[in-house]
Amino acid sequence: MTPDQVEDAFVKANPGLTKAAIAIGCDNRHLREVRICLNKDLQFRECGEVDQRSCRRDNLVMPPVRGGRTERAAGAVGAAPSQSAQQ
Repeated sequence: MTPDQVEDAFVKANPGLTKAAIAIGCDNRHLREVRICLNKDLQFRECGEVDQRSCRRDNLVMPPVRGGRTERAAGAVGAAPSQSAQQ
């Protein structure tokens, strides 16, 4: 995935957000951060000063999503409490 594709995905998912309000951070190969610039009223704003240091790689490796529910964990959420918890 390219930095432009990451920006496009954020713009598509956030009405009012423009590519000028996003800065993508990366290391040699991996996406490290996505910065969204906001003003004091929490409205999107351009952030050229941040975007100047934005990632310029041709292709990025996306890290795995953290904090997501796995099938195993999703099944455990609805499980009945153990007998020791019921006592």
